[in-house]
Amino acid sequence: MSSPRYRVIQWGTGNTGQRALREVIRHPALGMTDVPAGTIAGLTFQPTLHVHYGEKVLAVRDGLPKFKDFPDAFGGSNETMAE
Repeated sequence: MSSPRYRVIQWGTGNTGQRALREVIRHPALGMTDVPAGTIAGLTFQPTLHVHYGEKVLAVRDGLPKFKDFPDAFGGSNETMAE
């Protein structure tokens, strides 16, 4: 028996991010559910990269790759930015 497959999308905070997430959740064909990560017992959020860093408001110095838009695997330019 195979495990269920989950699609995970995360938007940043802010007016645009909140509106976008709200609309995606309300679109039933996508089958999305809003589950705040802090409510999942035993889940430790471990980021691996930053997207849309070209539009950052606050610099994050954590050693992770920072993409101007998205990695090429996600249809982006794959352009990275310095911390």
